Amino acid sequence: MPIRKTEAIVLRSRDWSKSSKIVTFYTRLFGKVNGIAKGAMRPKNKFGSSLEPLLRPYPNLL
Repeated sequence: MPIRKTEAIVLRSRDWSKSSKIVTFYTRLFGKVNGIAKGAMRPKNKFGSSLEPLLRPYPNLL
């Protein structure tokens, strides 16, 4: 399955473990998509606050 990068809107973000989050996105191409952002809650993460609701990140989807 190819990796696709697309514009999305974060609908919901919830804690999954000590360092990860489950994120629900809405995209034009794929509709509603759920994903896991591993390490999103670590102090030095690469996501920053881009996984908060109503923000528009460009996630890589598998």
